[in-house]
Amino acid sequence: MSKKNKGKKVADPNETSKLLAAKISQLEQDAAGEKDQEAEIEREVKKATRDLNQLLSNIESPMTRLETVHKKYTELLADMKKLDRDYSKSKKRADQLQKDQDKGKSELNKTVTMKDKLEKLCRELTKENKKVKDENKKLEETEKKARLIVNERLDSLLYDIQDVMAAKGNPRSEKADIDLDEALRAKIKTIGEKFEMRELHYKALLRSKDAEIQCLTAKYEEQRRTAENEAARCRALSSQVSTFSHTEAELRSQLNIYVEKFKQVWTDVDGLLGLSLVLTAGNNNIAGGGYAEQQQRAFSYVSQRNGRDVQKDQTAREGKPHPYTEARSNEPQHTRDGGGAHKES
Repeated sequence: MSKKNKGKKVADPNETSKLLAAKISQLEQDAAGEKDQEAEIEREVKKATRDLNQLLSNIESPMTRLETVHKKYTELLADMKKLDRDYSKSKKRADQLQKDQDKGKSELNKTVTMKDKLEKLCRELTKENKKVKDENKKLEETEKKARLIVNERLDSLLYDIQDVMAAKGNPRSEKADIDLDEALRAKIKTIGEKFEMRELHYKALLRSKDAEIQCLTAKYEEQRRTAENEAARCRALSSQVSTFSHTEAELRSQLNIYVEKFKQVWTDVDGLLGLSLVLTAGNNNIAGGGYAEQQQRAFSYVSQRNGRDVQKDQTAREGKPHPYTEARSNEPQHTRDGGGAHKES
């Protein structure tokens, strides 16, 4: 148990350090991407403002300006709706990829756990195989020693038989020789039977050990193939998780771009609506000789609106009513329809 706990304690810090390094790298990439996106958005806002000012400066008629602003507002509103739909689709896809990534990580963890178990089993089988080989070697040495002992005893018996045969020429000891021959015959037979029994025992033991070695070898090969398959699956899952992470990063980057464009659209729509109000009021006061003054006020209002921060856009994205939209909805009907009335007259 202590060895297992020690192994786990060593593995956890390495895994934690890898995860922290990956997270830090991802945060650095996200920060660099956000800076590039902010610079790109700032350039687009400046370009859009410059184009709008240039477009309005080339138009002299207030009604034509109002129609141009209304057309620009319609285009921006359509772009905003399209960006909103793209944002929703990208968010759903990012959520689905996050779920797939979590599932892939879970499968990867299970595979790693299974791989560790299989490696442990392979190590145990290797130790058992080595143990069986050592026992087999000891049995062979024991059998060799037993053979030597039996050979020595047989040699001793042969010498005794030769001595008896040499002394057999004496007639007085004939009966004693017969008794000795019978005793030697019985002794040799007993030794032969014991030797055969021992030989059969060693052969049976060797067959049993050979069968055990073959069984362990087959189990080892099967576990090794299973471990190789699990390792290949682990590599495939790691590649899949890496692909999911890369796709998620790309989708999040696109999602951030859509959000910033969404903010920009709200800023442009807000500025165009304010410009529409100012131009409508200026159109009502043309008869009083204040056309130049109203035109100057309109351009000043557009510049001020384009210079504001994106706090109002965040309020609109959270579902809260924009201050200008709320004020616009509270205006009288004849004030909101002033541009149309002048156009009909």
